[in-house]
Amino acid sequence: MSFKYLIFIIVMLAPVLFIAPCLAFSSKLLNCKRRALLEYGALGDRYAKDFHEKWIEGKRDDNEALLGSSDIQSLADLANSFEVVRSMKVILVTKSSVMTFLLAAIIPFTPLLLTVYPFDELLARFVKMVL
Repeated sequence: MSFKYLIFIIVMLAPVLFIAPCLAFSSKLLNCKRRALLEYGALGDRYAKDFHEKWIEGKRDDNEALLGSSDIQSLADLANSFEVVRSMKVILVTKSSVMTFLLAAIIPFTPLLLTVYPFDELLARFVKMVL
């Protein structure tokens, strides 16, 4: 029991030491995402305007048919590309990765806990804590 504070510090500090370097990329990723949203947004706006003028307002050649035109597929591809940029994560750390690191830090101390607390009591506390 005299090591409980030291163990707590190790369990909390170990994941931080492994996860903190991933946070170093967040500002670069945020800048990249902002720039890409502006660029893809401007491109999408231009393309959607041209598409509207061509196919909705009818400013196209009379012999050009909508069926078989690659314009619609290009518009869909552009929308998918914009969605990829929009859904880009700027923080590489997820809740599951934090939990994985916490679990990896706790596992070496479980035999020590079993010498202090019975297994069923530890299991009950863990279930209570998780739920």
